[in-house]
Amino acid sequence: MLTNQNREYDYGKHNNVALYGEAAELAHRTWIEPGEKPIAIFGCHGHIGSTVGNAHRVPHQPYGEVHSMRPRVLTAPLPTAPVSEGRFVGDEWVHDPSLAAWAYASLPDAQAIRIVDHLASGHDDTWLVLSDRRLGVLIDNNRIGDATEPAEPFMITLWELPLSAVARISAVPLGRASVPQWVFRFEFTDSALDFAFPAAEDMAKRVTAALR
Repeated sequence: MLTNQNREYDYGKHNNVALYGEAAELAHRTWIEPGEKPIAIFGCHGHIGSTVGNAHRVPHQPYGEVHSMRPRVLTAPLPTAPVSEGRFVGDEWVHDPSLAAWAYASLPDAQAIRIVDHLASGHDDTWLVLSDRRLGVLIDNNRIGDATEPAEPFMITLWELPLSAVARISAVPLGRASVPQWVFRFEFTDSALDFAFPAAEDMAKRVTAALR
């Protein structure tokens, strides 16, 4: 069973949300190793922001080296001017509906920043997949490079780290509204990565339970 921001996926049975279903199936079939337990999948169907030191990048542009992707036309609306221009305080970015995730770190080579480097490079073709062994940024091989003829699809690892590198998984309330907006947070020893979506609190409970 692989959980995502919208629902749980039981492979081959309940893939009602086609985009997540196809990615979950492909990750399970071509990336998960024998004996490995898939836990969760995250898509970035929106923009990613980042804060490194006191510098914001909205939308995030990679600091480090990333793979060459096939060109595509992006249709998602851009972040609002207050956020893209840095005219916000603390976690107020969470009120911008165009943002799907945000990474925080002191240095650009931190784990969360390298993850969003690769997530941002592939836009909504990239997926963050969590298992009971590792955390990886994945993409369909047909989205890499300059290939024009589609090949048999499989998931390519853009960035990977062992589960032991994840210090904590939790749900965190953010924002300045009277009712907080919960985010799903990955904490590393050098950084943090938040995913904003309505069921974040519930998903964090299910993921942490699955990892016990």
